[in-house]
Amino acid sequence: MTIHYPNGNPYKDGTQFSSQAISRPTIYGGRGMTLEEELNISNQYYRSI
Repeated sequence: MTIHYPNGNPYKDGTQFSSQAISRPTIYGGRGMTLEEELNISNQYYRSI
């Protein structure tokens, strides 16, 4: 039995996909940099007051 969404696309369950996930190396170097940059900007602002 095939289930279709209202836009006409058929439902695809997870069994149609391969069980092997594509593994990519985890890059830890950039984690938290945007937060750190925002904190630095905030600190500069409050120090200038």
